[in-house]
Amino acid sequence: MKMKVLILSLLFVFSSISMASCGQGNDTTPCPVENKSSSEVYLAVDSADVSSFDATPDWAPPQEPKALVDGNFLTRWASDYKDDQWVILDFGKSKVISKIAIYWEAAYAIDYDILISKDKENWENLLSLKDSDGGIDKLEFSPVEARYVKIIGRKRVNPAWGISVWEVLCFGPGDKNPEDKPLIFVYPKLADKLELKDTQGAVSQAEKPQAE
Repeated sequence: MKMKVLILSLLFVFSSISMASCGQGNDTTPCPVENKSSSEVYLAVDSADVSSFDATPDWAPPQEPKALVDGNFLTRWASDYKDDQWVILDFGKSKVISKIAIYWEAAYAIDYDILISKDKENWENLLSLKDSDGGIDKLEFSPVEARYVKIIGRKRVNPAWGISVWEVLCFGPGDKNPEDKPLIFVYPKLADKLELKDTQGAVSQAEKPQAE
């Protein structure tokens, strides 16, 4: 009986040590892994390219293409004052996309197209929007695979302005994008600002961006 109690005690100790040292030092015990089978993750952008910049003295923002994907509503991209201005987002590798959220500044596009590509040469039209009213456009669609996303402003709300965007957020299914994480783990402050419904990366109840 004493031997049985001793064996059970040793098993409990070894089990406790194994759990405590999970993934630490030379221990190879598998640690719990986040289940992404039904989660939605933020698709980080590796680089961005734009057709032009607003060059108005004392008004135009800094000429930085990645300003619209930096997780900061105090930065933005603004184009030259003409139609058909565009931005291209490069994920660095192909990813599966299912949602795009665009946060427009006052100079928004009434009509615009969103295209996708795997090689930056052959483009496929994903969405065409007409009579947009600016603010926030949350666009959901069936998952598609692409490395590049291109947004082209076809018609401006004011012919005297270009188009301007505070931020573009792209999301996709976690099980199809294993290297990506929910927005709250990438841009915690932004996720909090958007009042996420949960920690799965879904944007909900987002308020129109305001300068702070």
